[in-house]
Amino acid sequence: MEKSVWKGNHAMAEAAVRAGFRFFGGYPITPASPFLEYMSDRMPEAGGVFLQGSAEVEIPCMLMGAAFAGRLAVTATSGPGFALMGEGLSAMGGGRIPALIVFVNRTGAEAGSLPGTQDCYEVSTGSLGNGGMHAFVFGPGSMQEAVDMIYEAPQIMLQYRTPVIVLADAMIAQMAEAGIRMPEFRKLPEHMHEYPFVIDRARQKGELREVSATPRWGPFPREGFDAQANIEYNYQQNEAMYRTWEEQEVRFETYRLEDAEFVIAAWGSPARFAHDAVDLLRNRGIRAGLFRPQTLYPFPKKQLAALNPRQVKGVLCVEMAVPAQFYYDVKAAVHPEIPVKSYHRIHGIPYASVIEEQMSALMREVE
Repeated sequence: MEKSVWKGNHAMAEAAVRAGFRFFGGYPITPASPFLEYMSDRMPEAGGVFLQGSAEVEIPCMLMGAAFAGRLAVTATSGPGFALMGEGLSAMGGGRIPALIVFVNRTGAEAGSLPGTQDCYEVSTGSLGNGGMHAFVFGPGSMQEAVDMIYEAPQIMLQYRTPVIVLADAMIAQMAEAGIRMPEFRKLPEHMHEYPFVIDRARQKGELREVSATPRWGPFPREGFDAQANIEYNYQQNEAMYRTWEEQEVRFETYRLEDAEFVIAAWGSPARFAHDAVDLLRNRGIRAGLFRPQTLYPFPKKQLAALNPRQVKGVLCVEMAVPAQFYYDVKAAVHPEIPVKSYHRIHGIPYASVIEEQMSALMREVE
């Protein structure tokens, strides 16, 4: 299975197999369909189970069933499919049921358009369906990083008992790239029956949990059960987990930021062009730098807030989304004295030369 050149969806699917995922449930939807097609052969070959549903609304139920059986479960979808999964994903977030959702962004509302952008940022980083729960969201900046994040996902899933989303724009998922380093095969974690979400009547210790969309474990006895109080208790634990993520699990990358007077904030594929734009600006004697979030939830709020207004004169936020979305998280985090300008579009690629021009325009505005 070693290749000199990998296609993005195939590379991500192979990374999931090597990470220990042994269940795939999904429904074909461009631009994530090649992930499903790859898994239809590869998952049975690896000793796992492949199921194609009759509609996306079924898929979270499949993922939960696989998790209850003690298997690492994965799906791949795009915006319309993710919307149809909303109720089931909400149950997974509230019930702390781990699974991986590889989300390949396509353009626009409803069915949208096939070229991929980044306009599913808000639906991924906001509430996981109704109820206010969250997934842990990675935002890869390259095919290699998407592979690495998928390989890391089981650790996050099982440590925190949470759904994990890898949000990849279609450029990453559809391109072909050489030099991708595939990780070694990892076995399924031993003693999965010891996780409280796994149903194993023969080996499970202690109380057998009731399985439902509402978490039932907590300090309140079953007799005289108060659903609202128990829901509150469990969701408080979820809220505390999200705060832990912000303190311990934030990932980000910077480039030439130490002395930067002008900063580009970007994630995903646009960050690759922004990296080159920094070099173009530096060649003109402009002290530019790049801030790139790698986790979109938890978002690197504290790290962006640390930008010094006595040094940084402006931030240019670059994204492939209309209306802007990522921009508002950046603006909320950056010190209020630092001007933040948005450059966002969905028709056309924000090449380095275009980003350089937009930064020049910002410099004229603030000087």
